[in-house]
Amino acid sequence: MSEKLLTVEELSEHLQTPKSWIYHRTRQKGPGRIPHYRAGKYCRFRLVDVLEWLESKNKEGDND
Repeated sequence: MSEKLLTVEELSEHLQTPKSWIYHRTRQKGPGRIPHYRAGKYCRFRLVDVLEWLESKNKEGDND
C-alpha cells in the first residue's frame, strides 16, 4: 500500500462534504460504513476505496 492515506480533513475537502458526514459514516455498522483504517483514535482513508464505495452506494440508490 504505497498510496498516501488521507485524513478526515483531506477527504472532506476532496469530496466537498462536511467532516461530520465522514465521521458519521465511520461510526456506522454494515454496508453504510465508509472504508477506513484506524490508527488509534485516528481515521485514515484510501481515496480509491472511498470512491469505489461511493460508486457502489450510488448504484444501490442509497444516497444518504
